[in-house]
Amino acid sequence: MSKFVLEKADSMQQAWPSVIAVPLPSVAGLLSTPQCGTKPCASTIVDQLYRKDTERMATFDPITRRLRQLFAVLDTDEDGFVTWGDYQRIVDKYMTGYALAKSDARIKSLEKAYWAQWLGLLTQANPGQDRLSQDEFVAAQRAAGYDTYASHLLEDIAQAIFNVLDIDRDKRISRDEFARYLAFYEISSTDAAIIFQRLDLDGDAFISQREVARSLRAFHLYNDDLNTPGGIFLGVTERSSDAP
Repeated sequence: MSKFVLEKADSMQQAWPSVIAVPLPSVAGLLSTPQCGTKPCASTIVDQLYRKDTERMATFDPITRRLRQLFAVLDTDEDGFVTWGDYQRIVDKYMTGYALAKSDARIKSLEKAYWAQWLGLLTQANPGQDRLSQDEFVAAQRAAGYDTYASHLLEDIAQAIFNVLDIDRDKRISRDEFARYLAFYEISSTDAAIIFQRLDLDGDAFISQREVARSLRAFHLYNDDLNTPGGIFLGVTERSSDAP
């Protein structure tokens, strides 16, 4: 067995820590595959790793899969961790998209709501930790108590998001206001109409603050729908649905 093969297999395993959380095939197992000269075919190794991850993803429940998608959306620098800085970028995106100053009450409320959620997630991690890996992020979200003592965390985020989207401040989000928000993510008008209809639970042609809150609860807590529309308020779109 060549030194090159061992180093290559080890480096590939180190590069996939958050994707492959179950034991990878042994080096011996990988080397039992077809050879390209004196070395294992790189494409064969990648295929095996991909199949392993695909099989693992199939066993995840909808909540875990959605939270992994959310992690991928937040981890914009793709360093394998989420930090407060990643949440701050969400707030900054609202500031830019809606031309709001950092001192605007709506932006301050949004930042405060996300900061409270971030602190809540860190309480589920090791003391002194200031960043979360994908697995730690999913575990912290699931243990955050959104269905009991910490339900206010999602409620506050829903209220803050709603206040930004409700441009005319008539206490409801119209189709036009929702379309402006979706423009952030380059979502087509056809898809926008479908998402709006799914969020408009009472069918009154508007989205209320309560409906935003219910959609966020469904995203974090309900196991019956992988593609719950509430993810759109967190930046989770169809294009992020194939996140590892």
